[in-house]
Amino acid sequence: MPANPAPGLLPGSFFAIAVPGKWVARAESFVASLPVSREPQASHRMPGIREMFRGWTWIFVLAILLVLILGVIRMFIVM
Repeated sequence: MPANPAPGLLPGSFFAIAVPGKWVARAESFVASLPVSREPQASHRMPGIREMFRGWTWIFVLAILLVLILGVIRMFIVM
C-alpha cells in the first residue's frame, strides 16, 4: 500500500516504480517474479454514464431557460 495514495485511487491499486535507465531490465524481471497482476484493473464505472449526465445537463439548462423566458414574458404582459 502506498504511503500517500493519489486522490481518486484506492490504496494499493496503483504503483509506479522509477529506476535508473541501466536498471530497467533488472527491475522488470524483479517485478515479473512478484505475485501481482500487471494488468490494469477493470473500471467499476457504469458504461455510458458520461453521456447520461450530458443529457441531464442539457435538460436542466433548457428548463432554466424556459423558466427565464416565461418570467420575461409575464413581466411584459402584466405591465
